[in-house]
Amino acid sequence: MTTITLSPASADDRTFIDSLSPRLSGVPRPAWHDRAAMESFQDRHMVASFADVDGATTVIACAEDGRRLGYIHLRPARDGVTDEPCGYVSLLATTPEAEGMGVAHRLM
Repeated sequence: MTTITLSPASADDRTFIDSLSPRLSGVPRPAWHDRAAMESFQDRHMVASFADVDGATTVIACAEDGRRLGYIHLRPARDGVTDEPCGYVSLLATTPEAEGMGVAHRLM
């Protein structure tokens, strides 16, 4: 079993993060949206998600050998019912090779 370590993302991780965007836009989509529309949405969502927000953070999951396996991007928010501070997972993605390894679970 691979040991998964978590660490705050650095500027060097941005290329890796962006490389997973096609996986996010490739999820099953409504029949009335084509692939190009989903990719365009995902590009806009990535820009909005990584906009400079106080308290936002991105965490990278890595294998023992240093391979990046996935990431989670968290933003501060307010609970819609109680208005209490809470967190919001704006993006979570893993590499194809990380599927089934518990990477997403560990990131959560």
